[in-house]
Amino acid sequence: MSTLIADALREQAVSWFTHLRPRWVDIIGSYAGKELFLVDGDALVQVVLDDELLRLGRANSCDWQIAHAYWSVEATLHELRKRGAEFHIAFFKSNRPLAIGTSINSWIASARSLAHRTLSAYIHSLDFEVYDFENTRDEEWKEYVFFNKPLFILTNDHSLGDSTKDEKIQAANLLHRAFMKDMHDEGILVGSLRDIDFRDSQANTFLYDRKHKLEKPFPSFVEKGIHHAHEMILDLMEVDPDDFEDEDEEGNPVRADDVPAWPERGIRHYFSQLSGTPSPPQLALAYTFLAHVRLLDTIDLDLRAQPPSTLPPSLVKIVTEGFLPTIFQTLEETMPTDVDEPLQVDGRIYARLVESLIKPGVERSAVLGSGIAAAIDSIWKELELPPVDFGALAQLASGSSSAADASPERVAEFHEFALYEFSCEVLDENLSSVEAPVKAPNTFLSVPEPLHEFSDSTVFARTKRQLAFRSPLPKHLGGEQAKPKDRYGMMKLLRKNQRDMVHIERQANSLTGAKGSKLEPEVIAPVGDKAVNVSVANVVAPKVESPTETPEVKGAKGKKHGAQNSVASSVASSPAPAGGKGKKAGGKKEKEPVLKSADKLRMQIESQKKAKALEDGESWWKNRLDDLKNIPELKERIEMIDLQLRNNKRVESDSKLAANVWLYRINCECWHWIENPSRLEPDVKDKYVISLVKMVRGMRQYQSVLTATMIKCLWSVMEVLGFDDFVQMIPPPPKGAPDKKLGWDFIQFYRPLKPNQKGSEVVNAYPWMGISEDPVDWQLRAFGEHMDRSFDSQPDDRVKFEPDKWQRDVLDKLDRNESVLVVAPTSAGKTFISYYAMKQVLTSSDDGILVYVAPTKALVTQITAEVYARYRKDLKGKSCWAIHTADIRMNDPQKCQILVTVPEMLAFMLLQPNLAKAWTPRIKRIILDEIHTLGSQPGGVWEQILLLARCPIIGLSATVGDADAFNEWLKSIQTAHGHEHSLVLHHHRYSHLRKFIYNIEKDPDPFDGLPEHRASEQMRFLHPISFLRPGIKELPSDLALEARDCATLYEAMSKCSDDPALAKLKPTKFFEKLAKKGIFLQQADVIRYEEKLKDILTQWLQEEDAKESSSKIRRVVEDLSDDEVGAEEYEQALENEDAFNGNLVNLLADLNANGDLPALLFHFDRYSVEAIAKAILERLKKDEQEWRRISPEWEKKVKGWKDWHAGAKGREKAAQRAELKKDKAEGDKMERLQNSAAVDTSPLAIYANFDPDAPSEEFSFINWGTRYSANELDEDIKHLERYSTTPRFLLECLRRGLAVHHSGLPKGYRVLVESLFRIGFCRVVVSTEDLALGVNMPAKASVFCGDSPALNALMYRQCAGRAGRRGFDLLGKVVFYGIPNERVKQVVLSRLPALRGNYPLTPTLSLRLVSLLADSRHAQSAKDAVSDLLKIDKLTVGSDISRDQSLYNLRFSIEYLLRAQVMDSNGAPLHPWFNFASFLYTNEPANLALLALFREGYIHTICNDNMIDAKRNLMQVLSFLFCRQYISRANFDKEVFAMNNRTPSKVILPDLEPRAYEILQRHNNEVVNVFTELAVMYAIQHGDELEADHELPLSGRTVETTSTPSNSTFLQLLKKSRLSSRSRSSFVATSGHGDVYQSVDELSRTVRRGIHLTKHVLPAIELFKAESKTTNWEGERYLNAYLWDFYMHGQDKPLVDANGIQKSQIWYLLYDFSMALDAMLTAIKDLMQKGQRSIDDDMTSVAGESVAGGGGASAAIQEDWSAEPPDVEDKLVGGAAGLDVRASVVNSAISAQNVPLEKERSDEAETLGGSGSGSTDVELVRPEHVSLRDWKVYEVFWHLQKDFNEKFKAMWA
Repeated sequence: MSTLIADALREQAVSWFTHLRPRWVDIIGSYAGKELFLVDGDALVQVVLDDELLRLGRANSCDWQIAHAYWSVEATLHELRKRGAEFHIAFFKSNRPLAIGTSINSWIASARSLAHRTLSAYIHSLDFEVYDFENTRDEEWKEYVFFNKPLFILTNDHSLGDSTKDEKIQAANLLHRAFMKDMHDEGILVGSLRDIDFRDSQANTFLYDRKHKLEKPFPSFVEKGIHHAHEMILDLMEVDPDDFEDEDEEGNPVRADDVPAWPERGIRHYFSQLSGTPSPPQLALAYTFLAHVRLLDTIDLDLRAQPPSTLPPSLVKIVTEGFLPTIFQTLEETMPTDVDEPLQVDGRIYARLVESLIKPGVERSAVLGSGIAAAIDSIWKELELPPVDFGALAQLASGSSSAADASPERVAEFHEFALYEFSCEVLDENLSSVEAPVKAPNTFLSVPEPLHEFSDSTVFARTKRQLAFRSPLPKHLGGEQAKPKDRYGMMKLLRKNQRDMVHIERQANSLTGAKGSKLEPEVIAPVGDKAVNVSVANVVAPKVESPTETPEVKGAKGKKHGAQNSVASSVASSPAPAGGKGKKAGGKKEKEPVLKSADKLRMQIESQKKAKALEDGESWWKNRLDDLKNIPELKERIEMIDLQLRNNKRVESDSKLAANVWLYRINCECWHWIENPSRLEPDVKDKYVISLVKMVRGMRQYQSVLTATMIKCLWSVMEVLGFDDFVQMIPPPPKGAPDKKLGWDFIQFYRPLKPNQKGSEVVNAYPWMGISEDPVDWQLRAFGEHMDRSFDSQPDDRVKFEPDKWQRDVLDKLDRNESVLVVAPTSAGKTFISYYAMKQVLTSSDDGILVYVAPTKALVTQITAEVYARYRKDLKGKSCWAIHTADIRMNDPQKCQILVTVPEMLAFMLLQPNLAKAWTPRIKRIILDEIHTLGSQPGGVWEQILLLARCPIIGLSATVGDADAFNEWLKSIQTAHGHEHSLVLHHHRYSHLRKFIYNIEKDPDPFDGLPEHRASEQMRFLHPISFLRPGIKELPSDLALEARDCATLYEAMSKCSDDPALAKLKPTKFFEKLAKKGIFLQQADVIRYEEKLKDILTQWLQEEDAKESSSKIRRVVEDLSDDEVGAEEYEQALENEDAFNGNLVNLLADLNANGDLPALLFHFDRYSVEAIAKAILERLKKDEQEWRRISPEWEKKVKGWKDWHAGAKGREKAAQRAELKKDKAEGDKMERLQNSAAVDTSPLAIYANFDPDAPSEEFSFINWGTRYSANELDEDIKHLERYSTTPRFLLECLRRGLAVHHSGLPKGYRVLVESLFRIGFCRVVVSTEDLALGVNMPAKASVFCGDSPALNALMYRQCAGRAGRRGFDLLGKVVFYGIPNERVKQVVLSRLPALRGNYPLTPTLSLRLVSLLADSRHAQSAKDAVSDLLKIDKLTVGSDISRDQSLYNLRFSIEYLLRAQVMDSNGAPLHPWFNFASFLYTNEPANLALLALFREGYIHTICNDNMIDAKRNLMQVLSFLFCRQYISRANFDKEVFAMNNRTPSKVILPDLEPRAYEILQRHNNEVVNVFTELAVMYAIQHGDELEADHELPLSGRTVETTSTPSNSTFLQLLKKSRLSSRSRSSFVATSGHGDVYQSVDELSRTVRRGIHLTKHVLPAIELFKAESKTTNWEGERYLNAYLWDFYMHGQDKPLVDANGIQKSQIWYLLYDFSMALDAMLTAIKDLMQKGQRSIDDDMTSVAGESVAGGGGASAAIQEDWSAEPPDVEDKLVGGAAGLDVRASVVNSAISAQNVPLEKERSDEAETLGGSGSGSTDVELVRPEHVSLRDWKVYEVFWHLQKDFNEKFKAMWA
């Protein structure tokens, strides 16, 4: 049998399990969000019982610490819940044996069995939905999956133990993986519960997805092996709960009534089941068991923290092999139905009690207390049991070693220690509340003695850093690269700057305003010394006169239309109140200003100009009417009119002229409809009615210039369309207003029945034009996307449009200099807020700064371009704007007014001491765009900005979950900074999103070109309500319905119910009042209607029968669902890669045919994005080739082109003859051109520009109607070919209007793509999520191409929000392509998770805060920022850490930093370690672990080996510390991997040398020691304030005494022996744990209630040993050797195939490591140069210089560097130092010299060669003051970086 199981397990591993390659992910924040997942209850119990800290069911011990187990269960569930997780818990009966374990020891098996039964019953009592299933084939399980669709299940992928030696472990693992396979078959992903790591706001674990599918089913022996494994595990179970009876033989109930009565019922049942008379030892043990249960009611939980008992082994054996297994079985049998509190059984207390009672000469009543002894004796008597004789037990105990002689297990104790002295202004006052003993100062700056004594002659000797010197910064932290060494280098830099500026200008030129017009820059004059603090209002709102009387005007039917019944009329004609700064109604009238004579003259001239323009406009219109009369074709006249309306500025500026032109256009539209042969078709009719209603409604803006004749024409249009009651949307003209004839004939809809008879009846000549339904129904059905979208919009003199109420609220808050969080959907109108704030800063002073923070480089670049396009301000010596990221810098970020940057850069700048005095105080406002990314940014950088910036902020986002809670946290911060703060929340998009799914055909239709293509039926509409799947209880708050969706929903609902409440929602009834008043529906009205429908729908969702197919809700969903969606044939096609690729062009052609281009296609893997583009390109080329082969049109073009070229010589001779004929005296250049043109008038001239090699327009998505030409495209492509490494196929795509966008592509290419897409030239872009975060890439459709784990609630909303271009589209389309229907439903219905941040106050931030104060010499801005930070109660959103505890964290972080020797007792930074810790702040805790290796001389040791070994060993150490990626031990089988893979990668990082582990373990011990002291001191000082530690963490249920403490000597004994556990959870302490912790994980996980220590704040480094099988070395995970492997072989493919790194992540991971290398080398270089600096050195020549400037490949890799070399011959380029570069800078740069550590070799040879390109062959030069041993460190790091970056560049070049 064992061979069968082993073979099955191996086959399972070889063919399936090891191919899964699970990913280490944050399963909540990055994946599930608020979506439902499952927790395997049995797996949870198994993990709890396997915990090494839990003393339960261990060999040679009576411990059964169930209270600890209860706590562990609740703690795990609490960690999930507090992160916002939504989950159910499921128990599978088939998995119960796995949780109990594989031990053959009856004591261990019975102990775990009872614990499992108890814990599972207890979990059922918690506030969760808990389900019980037989197995994965259970019909109830199938039903559960159908109705709930969990995303994944958290379960176990293995059992602990050595599967190579233990067949039972093999059997268990086989069953674990069979269960996982069943989950995958159900479409449910699997997460490893055993590996879960709760770290701050994250819950990381291994996630097994379903990418790998079996090519063929498992062999039959695998199923047999699973069956045998199940039998084997079942045989190990001591008891089977199914065998238990509810009643005994006498009919009495076996189960206890409740938990308190349970142990006593168990004892009674125990004796009733004995076959004979119980032995004296049995009686004594049973008596003691009952007594210990009673005693537990009198023992406080903290008293149960006891050391192990000293029972002799012989007696322990009797207890654990005889008595306890039996009693535990009876306890299982008698378990009550409801277990809602912990079972009062404690194995350790029981053993201690046995130990006390068997001592000779003790009185039982004295030990137990008289009350308890009497109670037990009473039970004993009731049971008619013999008297208890403890002497029998004593004799058994004396048979071996006595209790007194037994050597007890020693429990380590924690001894408090005194802290090092520390004093710092600002901090002293705040830290005074931290009470801890402080030791006297020592001889050196009150810091410990160094662990490794570096001599004074070494640059690594400990010194206080001089404030006069500023250390150089790494490039990615703001340091500059080396300045040019010669004029050639300067010219390269200038060319790069020019190219950067070209990129900005190109983007700026492609940007448009809300109405689609190009942005025109506004010139802002310098303010000078006079600073102002006013709003941006600079335009006075026009005064609107209200008509005194409305004349009578008759419509076409002769009806009178007055304004007395028209709300629309009164709204349109009454003056609107000004927003914000405007005067309120009834306010005091302002004095008219006295005009100067010059002003009067200017006004007179302006008036004359207007009169002249009016006269010219009338003349122009008469001429155009004459031109129009000469155009016979109506279609051509319409085109001409549309051209004038679109592009003629005269029409745009003259409202009277515009009104005439629009009226003529309306007339043309009517005739065009009449002449259309398909005019009666419903779709055609709707199109014309919509067009006419829109144009008539648009005439309202010209109300003041409309004459009575014009109004009568407009009314006649509305009447003939069937909107008689709505004509008053165009109010009649004022009384006495002059009328005027049109000068042309408007269509007459109503004609006399008898034309020649006066007074004849008027009849409708075009009755078919009228709508055939009620106007309300028609509006809902057809006019929804054209309804007025405003929400209480009114004119406001601060902006050039009419803002909605919520927008005016924002403006008011900005004018009051308040902070505001704006949460509004994409396209709602948030953009203007940022630019209003920018203009406020620009117009108020020349010195103030606004910082715009965006999370992505693409968004930073675009915002910069928009600032450039909007504003110009000439500031001498400074710039209007600057851009500053890790790899892009334009203009000086410290000398600008608008700085656009990324969060990391601003956070670093705010912590820069040298900026604290002059730059930071000038910041007037910070805009935080896409602020919802706060939780996903590592290191708490968003929090650092918010905490340190003391100016008002603007937070912008479209997707903030639980915005109110997030805003409350923001408000607390802004209040601490002294600013008012509020939330402005707007829920509604401007344009609706209509969803579709595209059905993939296995054999797609052939593609014959765009002109011939007709939209297929593959695009299927998805009604929002059709997404509702069974089990949904409530509607997502942002599930929006269009007007037509509301109409169809009501129809569907009315079929299912005659509820009177629903009847009131009949559209004609609900909107009756508006219809009677003649008011067209607005979007706000539809939203109100939608909410009423949803209220009823929600009630139906919550009805008891909602899951039944006959329920109302299910019938509605079925009615609104498309049968073609989710059909089996289409779902099967999703698995076919060829079908996926083959349908892409059909999808785009359908979008084009429906007018839905431009489109963005999203996938979340950059390589899949490129693969999609390649598939589209190849299909277009293939189909084009076939089309050209058979197309007569193409054949004609090619023939004409050939004929044209054949006549080239003839044309040349004709041109020469024409040249000779001309009169030389009279000829001029223009005439020559005309003569030349005359030669080219042949019919073949049309082929002059034809290129047969260019893509055919029929197979291209280019829009040639833009201002961008084919020649410009050719030039841009040539530029990219020369100056970038853009893949050639991407350039080929551009020629077909197709592009790719992701952050790994060259910047020049990305900028070109963004610009071409914005101007409409390139109409299809395939992108990653980079374009989802706020980038201005307006599309008509967003397409999700293929499924991905990254497609979560947040990403769906961000990407979908790109569709629907405000100013262009009234509707956006969202298309799901290649995604299963059920997954589409899950994505659309997903809910945004609440924002949770990262606690920022780590030791490294503490170091930087102290440095900010000390190095800035306590600048006021630094003092204020730090002081504010320390006053804030919660440092991040969702944090449990209070202000008091944050102060403790700060003080003890400082204590650790003092011990690490990076600062002195006054906070001054210490060389040599400060820069290492500071520069590597994003790599915490690796930065501090590296310092530990440096401090103990280990790095010096390995660097002083031979260069090859030194580099290899150093790389291994750095790979161990930095940029870690994990591999699952359970999943990675070394033997199977070696069999299936031939790779140069080692994959698993080899172990470090023992000495390295020893140093790192000492470092970890120091961290644990310091922060244990924190926990102990905090518990002592705040003991009265802390939450009671007898409460369980999730339920709050208590374990406390319920009776009066007894007078027993046993209690006195427990008090004496109690362990010191002041900081430990009292529940965990019951397993014998005090205040001594073995690891940071243990400390953070088991600290007492009320003390919160997150693992990432404690700077210990997790230690991994590949060869270790113990969990002391993080045994569930391996470290991935991808960095070390890449350094060794330099290839990316093995990293994907062997190391399992996602291809899309390789660049980012290697880039991060490159940045870390640069930071390390910069810090070392600073040490090398330290001894040679003088006080008189120019500070700016040192500050900001990066070691990357050392030359050659040693420079830090920049994100755009590999893709954007500055010239063909240039190998590496320095970063931009700003745009304003002058030749004088060149000379000063050449002459400026620091200590030269590197110089280029062969300068003479270079000069002789004359290349001028510069050599990359660099020679390192050791300064005289640097010892050889120190120099070797620099040399090895330098060469390591050089080697690594060369391989990195070579891979991506």
